[in-house]
Amino acid sequence: MQEGSSEEYGGLHDIMPLNEKTSELKVCSPYSIARISQEMMAKLYCRDYGIKITMTRSFNHIGPRQATTFVIPSIIKQLILISHGECKQLSIGNIDITRDFLDVRDVVKAYYKLLKYGRNGEIYNVCSGIGRQLREIINYAYASKNLNISPKIVLDKKKLRPNDIPTIIGDNTKLKTELNWSPQITIQHTLSDMITYQQRIQV
Repeated sequence: MQEGSSEEYGGLHDIMPLNEKTSELKVCSPYSIARISQEMMAKLYCRDYGIKITMTRSFNHIGPRQATTFVIPSIIKQLILISHGECKQLSIGNIDITRDFLDVRDVVKAYYKLLKYGRNGEIYNVCSGIGRQLREIINYAYASKNLNISPKIVLDKKKLRPNDIPTIIGDNTKLKTELNWSPQITIQHTLSDMITYQQRIQV
């Protein structure tokens, strides 16, 4: 199986959610070029060398144990520090971008089914099909473990990404209909587990 990325869809799209067949790929970064090239190579090996490869365009994964270099764990770590009185404000980049977040445990189940039943040479979006603003994620994090805080949110310009795409939402219809897969873990459950993990390692 070849794991790709939602970054392959690249820049602005008028129609959401993004579909494997109908949504155009738009190069927007060196990373997206690398992932598109990887996918093209996999297609070549399928077509010309008879190698069996199923491909994914995987959207944002989140879950417990994810490194705090990623945006959601970074938010959670800061919120916990604020609740302990060790920090006074939440420092973050653009909280109005919309992303398609999927619990990594649901991702693993999708990959397992793709490895066993995915069609050779086919591409599947691995995503929740739901777009959420980072602002919404922060609000869920407040409520999920009753952190009892309402911190000041401060824009950190160093955390702004050049050419950041405002909205990325995937269409998971193909994965659901062909492999009988669907997300089982709610965003609230995921965030609760992530908070529990961060609280444990910060003790």
